[in-house]
Amino acid sequence: MERVERENYDNDESYFNEEGSYIDESQRLVWLIEAYMQVDFDGDGVAEWRKVCKSGTHIFTNEECDEPPFVALGSIPLPHLFFGMCPADLAIEPQRVNTSLIRAQLDNVYLQVNGRYFAVENQVNLDDLLRSTPGGIVRTKSPGAVGRLDQGIGDTNSAMQLMQWFEGFTEESTGWTRQSQGGNGLQLQQTATAANIITNRADSRVEAISRYMAETGFTDLGNMILKLVMNYQNKPEMIKVSGQWVNVDPREWTNQFSLHVNVGLGTGNKDQLVAHLLALSQAQAQGLAIGVANPENVYNANIKLANALGFKNGDEFFNDPKNNPPPQQQQDPALVKAQMDEQAHQREMAYKAQQAQADRENALQIKQIEAQVQMEVDRNRQQLEAEQQRLKAENELRIEVVREQNRQQMALEREQTAREQLALDRYKADLEAQTKIVTAQISAGQINDPSLAAAEDAANMGVNNELG
Repeated sequence: MERVERENYDNDESYFNEEGSYIDESQRLVWLIEAYMQVDFDGDGVAEWRKVCKSGTHIFTNEECDEPPFVALGSIPLPHLFFGMCPADLAIEPQRVNTSLIRAQLDNVYLQVNGRYFAVENQVNLDDLLRSTPGGIVRTKSPGAVGRLDQGIGDTNSAMQLMQWFEGFTEESTGWTRQSQGGNGLQLQQTATAANIITNRADSRVEAISRYMAETGFTDLGNMILKLVMNYQNKPEMIKVSGQWVNVDPREWTNQFSLHVNVGLGTGNKDQLVAHLLALSQAQAQGLAIGVANPENVYNANIKLANALGFKNGDEFFNDPKNNPPPQQQQDPALVKAQMDEQAHQREMAYKAQQAQADRENALQIKQIEAQVQMEVDRNRQQLEAEQQRLKAENELRIEVVREQNRQQMALEREQTAREQLALDRYKADLEAQTKIVTAQISAGQINDPSLAAAEDAANMGVNNELG
């Protein structure tokens, strides 16, 4: 019912309009849609999440909510569709064809063992004909009254080849192969590396589906659980992390966290990881002798090895060297000295080899750097010379412009001075003429008013001020 609704969601009542489906109308089943969408329902200019429940065209509830309380978890996404596909959808059609082919082959075998016969009416004893026994007798009244019907003989080889082709088509579509399930006998004739390569490539689609589910649905689910814990848990709680009990208080989490899901890469990849960790352990054993590894490094590698082998807690098999008490056992000083001398000699040889290699690399790098520096110096010198020539030309042009401006300014100032001197000479001549006239009038006795004398004094003072 849910699948029919998903495939016919454009018509809400297409599946339920069959007549006679329900005896009692009160027991009629309806499809209730619970939808979550972001809309500006209250008109405040901000879109908020709203929960809408509807059946057909009738809306039951329309209320604001925080966010959808579910996540979309799919296997194979389809463009522009919310509902994707799963491996079963890819295998349904080939499985139907295989079922039809198997039934056809079985029907053909049944017809070959117990075929169909014809019998002339009232000329054959039907009881004898229906009783199929070895060496049995069928009584007839006339020759040719009974016989086997002509029927086609099935092509079993073609049917088996077609089934084999559909088997390969199903494996390529879904990613579930006979190599990954251990049902292919051809692997016995292959090397371990070749079988491993075939299995890894066959599992690539399954791994892609797992990664898609982990990076979409499970990541969103983890973030949603984290949000609920941060919003509604109001007390601390003891949880076990890396084999140790830790007190966790979600009320102190003020920042958002990023969630990453580790996806298992299959048994073949785990075997490779175990082999790599074992090789790493051997290298660490050699590193302990020359001082490039310590017990903590070995402990971490062994914990990874235990996890790769399928054990959740590696602390059950290995002890953290940080928690171990200091050793109390005394060793032979001569033996300790010999070991230290050997380690020192090995470190010295390794250091000399590294130093020689480093000297060769440094010499090569120095030559390369010198060549680059020389090229850069030549380039900078050329750029500097060009820049100096350009600045020199600009400075000469600026100096010439300033000189021309100064010459023009001096000419203007000389012209202004000449005009002012001419005006001053004219003013002096007019003032001297007026003074002579006033003096002559005073001498002639034509002016006796003291105010005129005061005016004459003021005029003389004004002349002096103007001259000053």
